[in-house]
Parts: sequence; structure tokens; C-alpha cells
Amino acid sequence: MDIATKYLPSRAEWRICGDFYDVIELPDNKVGLLVGDVQGHGVEAAAAMGQIRVAFRAYASNQSDPGVVLGETNRLLTETGEIVFATCGYLVVDRASGVMQAAWAGQPPAVLATQGAYELWSPETGPPLGVLADTEYTVTTRVLAPGTTLLLCSDGLVESSDVTMQDGLAQVGEALAQHGEDPNAAAQVLAEMAPAGRGDDIALLITRMIPRATPPPEQAESPENISVHQG
Repeated sequence: MDIATKYLPSRAEWRICGDFYDVIELPDNKVGLLVGDVQGHGVEAAAAMGQIRVAFRAYASNQSDPGVVLGETNRLLTETGEIVFATCGYLVVDRASGVMQAAWAGQPPAVLATQGAYELWSPETGPPLGVLADTEYTVTTRVLAPGTTLLLCSDGLVESSDVTMQDGLAQVGEALAQHGEDPNAAAQVLAEMAPAGRGDDIALLITRMIPRATPPPEQAESPENISVHQG
């Protein structure tokens, strides 16, 4: 898998914001892919984001079911008594089979692209984290085929006061279909497409399942090999 990321606070002088992403090594040759968006901007949103991300990693390290991980993180948020809401999309990907299990909490659809084509994938979603304490998040499954590029993003990339989410997703999908064979280049192109004068933060995470030729019998291939390129 090749992975690329971009992290763009809404104000140039800020180095951190309430949006977040993470890539989590899991047992059994699996990897967790996470993108989320805490309500608000600036220092307070960033502080809440840090707490959510730490809690999420702790739950994810002990639980392979993405729906349970979202549910536990949601329960923690609601029990703190603080008014903190966060949308979130979490995928657990089996690197050997490409099977993806997704749990969604109000996050924009994922975008899947191959050369010259794209589609939007909307896993079944529940409410944002921090809203209802006893929410159970449904898990949606599909396969990330070799040669396919996957985009997870916060809504700042695909929606603004001038662009509807539907139009924004279409623009992003077309760009990903054109540049997705190189996740690092695709991340740069999408970052440059971000709405000018936007009032929202942006986090995006691009994953490409690399097509593999069958190795000669004498070559042992490590299933733990991930190449990460951060923008």
C-alpha cells in the first residue's frame, strides 16, 4: 500500500486544527485508516482532536471491529460531559485480501478511483461522535482491489459556501482518477484545489493498493511492508 496525506488548517498561521487523520498498524496484516473533523476551529478544537485521536488509537489497538471502535470512542466523548462533536470515518483494511470494513459517523463519502474513472462510496453512517451515548455503528464491507486508489477526507475539501458537496466530490473524483496512480502527487493536486479563502480545515488521506506481480518462489515477500509518503 502507498499512503499520502495532507493537513491544511483554515488559517495559514495555524499549524494544527480540529481535523485529523491517522494510519494505525493492526495485528493480522491489517491497517486502520482514519479521518475525522472536530466541531470548531483553532486551539480548542485541536485540543479535543488530540484527546479523540489518542482514545481512538487505544481502542483500535485492542479491537479489530471498526464499529466497536467508533462506539467506544463515542461513549467516552459523551461521558466526559463536554460538548464536543466529531464526524469520523474509520476503515480497517486487510492488506492481503484488500477487504475493507468501514464504520462511518457523519463523514463525507469515500472516493475510489482507477485510471480515468471514479466512484463514490457511502458506507452506512451513524450520528457524529459525542451526540448519542449508546449509538451502535454499522460496519459496511467491500474490497479495495489492486490498482485502486482510495480517498478519505474531511468536508473542508469538498464543500464550501460556493461549492456543494456533490459538486466538490465530483471535482475531487475526477482529479483522483487522473492522478491517483501516484498518491503523493494526487494529494498535492487535491490540496491545490482546496477552496480559496475557505473557512474550514482540511485533512485528507489517500491510499493506493499496489498491483503485485507474482514473485519467484525463492523470493519471500514481507506482508508488513507499507510505503508512506507524507506531503
